[in-house]
Amino acid sequence: MGRIRVLPENLANRIAAGEVVERPAAVVKELVENALDGEASSVEIAIEAGGCALVRVSDDGCGMDREDLLLSVERHATSKISTPDELDAVRTLGFRGEALAAIASVSLMTLTTSQGDGPGWRLELRAGEVESVESVVAPPGTTVEVRSLFFNTPARRKFLKSTQREGAVVAETLANLALAHPECGFSFSSDGRIVLTLPTGSSLRERAVRLLAVEDPLLSAHWEAGGIRVEAHASGAGESRGDRSAQRILVNGRPVRDKTIGHAIAQVYGPLLPPARFPIAVVALAVASSEVDVNVHPAKSEVRFRNPGAIHQAVTGALRRALGQVDALKKIALAPDVTAAFRGLDAVPEPLPLTPFVASPSGSRPVVSVSEPAGTTVSSRPSVPLPMGAAWTVRIIVGQYRDSYIVASDGEGLLLVDQHAAHERVLFEQILGGGTAREVQPLLSPALVEIPLGLRLVLPSALPDLAGMGFEVEPFGEGAAVVRAMPGEFEGADPARLLRDILADLARDRQVLDDGDGSRFPGEEETTRRRRSVAASTACHAAIKVNFPLGPAKMSWLLDALARCRVPKSCPHGRPTILRLTQEGIEKAFLRG
Repeated sequence: MGRIRVLPENLANRIAAGEVVERPAAVVKELVENALDGEASSVEIAIEAGGCALVRVSDDGCGMDREDLLLSVERHATSKISTPDELDAVRTLGFRGEALAAIASVSLMTLTTSQGDGPGWRLELRAGEVESVESVVAPPGTTVEVRSLFFNTPARRKFLKSTQREGAVVAETLANLALAHPECGFSFSSDGRIVLTLPTGSSLRERAVRLLAVEDPLLSAHWEAGGIRVEAHASGAGESRGDRSAQRILVNGRPVRDKTIGHAIAQVYGPLLPPARFPIAVVALAVASSEVDVNVHPAKSEVRFRNPGAIHQAVTGALRRALGQVDALKKIALAPDVTAAFRGLDAVPEPLPLTPFVASPSGSRPVVSVSEPAGTTVSSRPSVPLPMGAAWTVRIIVGQYRDSYIVASDGEGLLLVDQHAAHERVLFEQILGGGTAREVQPLLSPALVEIPLGLRLVLPSALPDLAGMGFEVEPFGEGAAVVRAMPGEFEGADPARLLRDILADLARDRQVLDDGDGSRFPGEEETTRRRRSVAASTACHAAIKVNFPLGPAKMSWLLDALARCRVPKSCPHGRPTILRLTQEGIEKAFLRG
């Protein structure tokens, strides 16, 4: 008997599910795209438990009859293409004909549909197998309910993130689709709570302001050259974000990721913004279908351009035209990074002498010393992160390199200390350990903060832990919050920027490492993973930044504080705080070894 065989239909569907349905957000994407392709003017989306328990998408589109309903859940069944030539000119969002079959194979699915001029139909499936089909009374359009996603593939379900994280990804996915289709109305609810309502007939600019929570007016421009049309809406007078989540790319009505366009945005704004700040930019391209390949990624999230150089030139031209409207280049260049440094560090006085400071073992600045386990050897590589148990004893603080790294020496060689990562570790342990009383600073005027759609599901669960950090934040209507007070460490900081940056960190579910040394902070038995994440994010945004000059006394203060930490060798997210250039490595580099 031969070794090659045709896979059973249910197994083939599960394999397809692995390509297109890796998480609830992928289910939402496929179902909303089907609704948009089905001529819907309004789409309602509801999720429960981040989409793991329920995803329901209802539209007012063309609907299906009984025959099409049954065919829709068959693999490779689609109404969107019929000949090979159409693949080179596809204009619909979905066209593979696998989505419904793949989703049904790993869930409990119910489809209810009506064309409006006859009976409606309801189809129920379990793990891809039809359980019932019956005639029902239903409004025109289609509703798809997906329950218990991955119930029959527990290994897949195990790799899902927290319900908060999965819900945030769903919200981000919807933001992209709503931006790409401003002509369509959207309603989104999570666990019975309305998160977003968008009317039909909006403009792209209106959608961008609403979905990305833009405060300053967006700068807009259109550009057309060589058959490429660009509509760009971008931030101007200093408004920026802590990551690229407010940069959205749309190609022929399809939200995508693209390195060419991303590089164009970075090239225009790179010299103008402070380090680690990113502009808000929504870039929509319209190009001939023959000039772009949309079939290069299973999830249709990437495209390939025939002439990427022309695309890059068109996008940079549109963005520069937008920025030039109000002399925004100068305004952005002068925009300060107002995140305040930790008050304890600011309070350290600067001595008059500028000579290198020698730490005194018996003075107020103790020698920084950590014991080294027996048998530990120091690597001879020129510069390596210190192992968690390696000894480091600061004897001389030499100075600061590029206003970002403290240079010191110990008994084994030279030390380079990342001042931001080190301060982040100090603050993280103080926040969780209660080492310092939390000083709460009421705002003179409460700040109303618009929350981007992708972060709105993060806010409710973060409120108790934000309060524990010294923030006083209340939800305000749909998609906004009021900040009434902040920790004293952030006096002078922009409440809107700070809150959005912290929520963005939580939405990304950045890993906060378990310190792994068996000890605990006081009361940490009750500390949740979320509280550690909030503490890590708060510490990151309160810590001094790179390109921040420090005098000898402040460098000494920071090294002493780091020495008192339980886990001084890394920041909460795992980045090393200290590198060592060993004496052996130095001698080898100078050919003395």
